[in-house]
Amino acid sequence: MRVAAVLWGSLALAASAAATQEVAIGDQGAAEALLARVIDHRKAVRPLEGGLTFRQLITTERLDEERKVVASANALYEYEPVFGRHLWKLLELDGEPIAGRRFRREERRYRRAIEAAKEEAEEDRLALERRDPDYEVRPKNGMDLFYKIVKDAIELDMFEGELLRRDTWRGRPVQVVRFWPRPGFRDAPNRMMSVVSKCEGELWVDAESRQIARVRTVLTEAENFIAGLFGRLHSGTSADVESEFDGEIWLPKRVTMTVDARMFFIRRIRRRVHYDFLDFRSLSASVDR
Repeated sequence: MRVAAVLWGSLALAASAAATQEVAIGDQGAAEALLARVIDHRKAVRPLEGGLTFRQLITTERLDEERKVVASANALYEYEPVFGRHLWKLLELDGEPIAGRRFRREERRYRRAIEAAKEEAEEDRLALERRDPDYEVRPKNGMDLFYKIVKDAIELDMFEGELLRRDTWRGRPVQVVRFWPRPGFRDAPNRMMSVVSKCEGELWVDAESRQIARVRTVLTEAENFIAGLFGRLHSGTSADVESEFDGEIWLPKRVTMTVDARMFFIRRIRRRVHYDFLDFRSLSASVDR
């Protein structure tokens, strides 16, 4: 999408129009302004997520060439906020609590993760104190990373798009933005953003809360790793991120990823992975969210 100084300079006017839904369907400028509002509002939303603990059930399905399930496995994790990050701990494999050597190994890994989070939090604090312009605070969780990807994609002018339609999602009014790769874009700063730059899809934006409620995206062009020598992520790889509104914020409900890839020249990987988010609770209030 086009993001230039004129967009940010006219943000207040565009945001006002978007807030009242006085925007033209099919208008790229309206889509840009709407996403700019989402990014601008992120700093107000993030503290509401920071004190949450939750569980995540990851179900991995192995697929055949026709994308039929031939095998399945699941793992249950618990996530807790520690030093600004959500750290995970494995609880169960295929419905059975981990025990013995696996349990002890997981406890050691979790203690190391706590120490690493503590060190990173201290590095962040010191960099902010000295106002280091070259220090970037890295995303601490999946939602931080997701919004950073959206922000970077806008600033790098990776996509074209339009305000596609107005709709409802889980009983809330939303505005749906369609996006697709900008022809000729080849300036992705890293591998992750290179993959993102080859995706097309739709974003559902809550018209009232200025938060992203759903994302559907698909890879339109294969991504090669070292000219394809070390692997290839095939076109058709897709993701569907669904959220649920809890009265204040949109919390992730289910993420479904379908991956079609090749490792080296031998192994073909076809997987569908479901990430189900369960039992959101606020540690400060000790109540379910």
